[in-house]
Amino acid sequence: MDKALFGQVALVTGASRGIGRATAVVLAENGANVVLAARSAADLEETAKLVRSAGGKALAMATDVSDEDAVRNLVARALSEFGRVDILINNAGGNSRGPIASLSLAGWQMTWGTNTTGPFLLCREVLPAMQRQGGGKIINVVSGRGRQGGANSGAYSASKFGLVGLSQSLAEEVRDENITVSCVLPGPTDTELRRTGRPNEDKSLILRPEDVAEVILFLATRPANVYITEIPVRPRRYYTGIA
Repeated sequence: MDKALFGQVALVTGASRGIGRATAVVLAENGANVVLAARSAADLEETAKLVRSAGGKALAMATDVSDEDAVRNLVARALSEFGRVDILINNAGGNSRGPIASLSLAGWQMTWGTNTTGPFLLCREVLPAMQRQGGGKIINVVSGRGRQGGANSGAYSASKFGLVGLSQSLAEEVRDENITVSCVLPGPTDTELRRTGRPNEDKSLILRPEDVAEVILFLATRPANVYITEIPVRPRRYYTGIA
């Protein structure tokens, strides 16, 4: 196999399961060493085993991405261990479902903390290393809900719209520093977050985490002069909407 990412270091949040785990594995298969972050230490270790089996080195750190000190420690450990971060995948996600009229402030803040504040903190802490290196790739996993809101998804949709705005603003700030900022906007994907809200859904009709991971790999392996701002990803068989 052509190791397109040989020698590169990727940091993946939300890496304990779903899209994050699938992404970590496919990056390792393509030569990357991977820093893994999520809240669950036990699940992260399972991902780390898969990364090592795929040929990559793995550093797993239980991290709440909405915690500024935790993010600083994560990035510092990554740089201490590997000396660089070439690819940042902001994938960690949270959702407090329900109508806006009855949504708690705590639920709103949790959703924004994970989906928008977390990527902001990760970008801010990783950028100096990318600037010193002379380049890098930031890939933010958004959602179709980052382009169209929906009932009972007010906090989630707003936070994902916010992540798109953050991505676009940062992209303009670092355009001349060989750093690209791209968004992946998956449609319905078979993740734990989705299964919680839709336990009876036919999984054969929606995306697999591995499908989204392949799109992330595509972005991570583009030539330095190719800049793709965002890619919507939809299941082929039936999907016509967003959620």
